[in-house]
Amino acid sequence: MWKSNAAVRSQRLLVLVLVTAVIVATVALLPYSSLFGKPSELRHVRFVLNFGALDGHHVPYFAALSKGFFRDEGISLEVIPGKNSPYAVELVTTGKADLGLATLDVVLSAVSRGAKLSVVFQVFRENPAGLFVIKGSGVRSLADLQGKTVGALIGSTQDLQFDVLFKRQGLKSESVNKVNIGSDVVTPLASRRVDAVVGWVTDLATFKREGIDVEFIRFSDLGLNYPSLVIFGNEEYVKANADVVKRFLEAVRRGIVWAYSNKEQAVDTAMSYRDYNPPAHREVLLERFLIGLELMGAKDPTKLGVIEREALIGLSRLLVEAGKLSREVRPEEVINDVVAGSR
Repeated sequence: MWKSNAAVRSQRLLVLVLVTAVIVATVALLPYSSLFGKPSELRHVRFVLNFGALDGHHVPYFAALSKGFFRDEGISLEVIPGKNSPYAVELVTTGKADLGLATLDVVLSAVSRGAKLSVVFQVFRENPAGLFVIKGSGVRSLADLQGKTVGALIGSTQDLQFDVLFKRQGLKSESVNKVNIGSDVVTPLASRRVDAVVGWVTDLATFKREGIDVEFIRFSDLGLNYPSLVIFGNEEYVKANADVVKRFLEAVRRGIVWAYSNKEQAVDTAMSYRDYNPPAHREVLLERFLIGLELMGAKDPTKLGVIEREALIGLSRLLVEAGKLSREVRPEEVINDVVAGSR
């Protein structure tokens, strides 16, 4: 049967429309990530925190989780509540977690004893450790502590730093009465049971909440500016899953950047994760988070997570000096350059 040119064109147009509709429908059914060269199936990643209670520096992870940044990167994230840094190292070392958050000294200590761990992200760029004293107490330096009582979490990195600084300034350890106060830096100082406490700058938030005026002597101002928190993984896991780790870290970076620009909303998001034991008072988490952002260097996204090799070497030497390590741990032993940025 003869058809006019107009009829043929109309038929061809109809076929084109139908084919286009089929393509669009097919694409719509594909997982989002597969369109950009990422796995079509989500990879499950187990990430263990360094604390059992949700803290300010945890906020970006929960922000990224809530905003779908991990899912965008093809990752189904399981956040495991921690207990402390040694616990996080234990879970990662034994394969019960894929990646973890811990203080670098604990990771280096494990590596010095034979553990195969890889540091992939430096969370804090500034040393959070220092000394709290009651405002107006007259304590302005370590020398002013002679004959006084100092509280600390005995054996922690900040405690070791205090000992090393005290020694380097030519002061005698026996001139100070040092007592173990565990992780509670506020109560012993507020009750005047001690004259000073060693802690993290983030504890300023709790002192503020309790209405206690304190001054903070930063160890970084005294010459010890070493990295603290890092993200790390089992060496074998990181090598075998380099692409997954890279995408995990990209989601973390996105979480930090977004949280930095949306601070109030980020804290509200973190507070909603009740299973992770957030603080009772929102303002405490907000204050700790703001301090944490400064420690991360969040205002410069290009430097987020970059591992400072010289700082790592310095911390390793400090730990040897303090007697916590039997040998120095070299950067190449712990930094995976395939997934981590370092300099």
